[in-house]
Amino acid sequence: MEYRLTPVAVVKYLLIGTLLVGQSSCVVAAQILSLLFRPWKNAYSSWHVYCEELWSQHMVALKTKTKDGGEAMDEGIELLLRRNSLGKIVGLDLPSRLILISNHQVYADWIYLWCFAYMANAHGAVKIILKDALRKLPIFGLVCGMQFFDFIFLKRKLAADKVIITQTLERSRSVDNPMWLVIFPEGTVISENTRARSKAFADKLGFVDRTYLLLPRSTGLHLCMATLDDTVEYLYDVTVGYEGVKAGDIPEEKYTIRGTFFHDIYPKKVHMHLRRWRIDSIPVNADAFNQWLLDRWKEKDALLEEFYRTGKFPLEENKAPLFLPVERVQHGTEITSTISSTAATRKNTCVEFPVKLDNILDLTQVWFLLLPYVPLIGLIMKVFGRSYESGRMGSLARGEL
Repeated sequence: MEYRLTPVAVVKYLLIGTLLVGQSSCVVAAQILSLLFRPWKNAYSSWHVYCEELWSQHMVALKTKTKDGGEAMDEGIELLLRRNSLGKIVGLDLPSRLILISNHQVYADWIYLWCFAYMANAHGAVKIILKDALRKLPIFGLVCGMQFFDFIFLKRKLAADKVIITQTLERSRSVDNPMWLVIFPEGTVISENTRARSKAFADKLGFVDRTYLLLPRSTGLHLCMATLDDTVEYLYDVTVGYEGVKAGDIPEEKYTIRGTFFHDIYPKKVHMHLRRWRIDSIPVNADAFNQWLLDRWKEKDALLEEFYRTGKFPLEENKAPLFLPVERVQHGTEITSTISSTAATRKNTCVEFPVKLDNILDLTQVWFLLLPYVPLIGLIMKVFGRSYESGRMGSLARGEL
C-alpha cells in the first residue's frame, strides 16, 4: 500500500516517533539502573514488570479509537468480567499467569493483544515470542529494551531455540510474578509467499491446509507448556478478526504498522473469539499434542469463515450489558450493594468495550524513571567541573611562570 506524505502525516511521524523513542529511552535508562539490584531476583523482576506497564500504556493510548470484543463459548462471558460496585464493567478478570495463543494476521497483532492484556491489568506481564532479528532493533531490542522484559527471540534452529526457551521460562518459574506468554504458532503473517509455503508443508505431511490461516507449528508451544508445567493453569485460545478485512484479503497489506501508527489506517473494531483450556486436559505426547493443535486451527478456520461471511463470530449477539442491576441490602444501619446474582449468571457470550487508558495522565509516569539520574548527572557535572577548574588553574599558574 502506498502512503501519501502529507503535512499532517509528517507531523504525525515526528510527534509519534518522538513519543515512542522518548518513552522507550526512559524505560531503557531505568532498565540499566536496575542492574544495581539484580542479585535480588524478586525486586529485579518486579521492577521490569513495572517498567513494562509504563511502556505498554503508550501502545494502548495510540489505539484509543479501537473497540475490542471478546466471546467465551462455554461458560459465559460474565466469568471473565470485572465490575465495580455500580455493576459497571471496568475490565477483565483473568489469571495473572497464563499462555495465550492466537492466529497471526498482521504485524500489529501484538498491539491489540496487549490492549486485551491491559483490560485485565496484565500489561506488565506480557512475554512475546519473536524472531531473533528484532533483537537488533535500536533502543527497543538492542542491548536492553525487550530483552530486559524477557521476550523470547528465536533463531528458527531447534537446538539453540530449545535452550533459549527453557532458560527464559525457568527464570519466570523462579519468581512469583505475573506472566502472559503470547505465542503465534503460525510463526509469521499470511502473505502470498507464506500461503504457498504452508500449502507445500501440508502436502508434504499429508495435512489439510487452511483457507484463512497458516498451518501451526507445535514444537515451540509444546516445549513452553512442558517447561512452565504446573505454574500455569490455563491456555487461552484467541481467534482475531479485523473489521474491514474480507475473505481472500491479505490482512497485512491492508493494516500495516506504518499505516496503523501514522496514517490512521487501522481496524476500528477488533473481534476476539476466546476459548479456555485447562493445561492438564491437553495431550502431553508430542504427536497427540500436534494433532490437538491442528484441530484447534481447523476450528479457527471455521470461525474465520463465519466472520468473513457475517462480519462477526458466532454468539456475538448475546452481549453482556455495560451495567448490571445492583441489589442494595440493609443490615441494621449499614447498607451494602451487590450485583444481582440472577443477572450476573446469565449466559451472555460477548462483551464490547472501547480500548482506552484509565487516566491519560498515566502517560507521564514513564518520564519519572529518569529521576534517579538527576543526582548522578549532578555528581558527574561536579566532578568534571572540578577537573576543568583544576586544569584552568594549572594553566594560569604556568602562565605566570
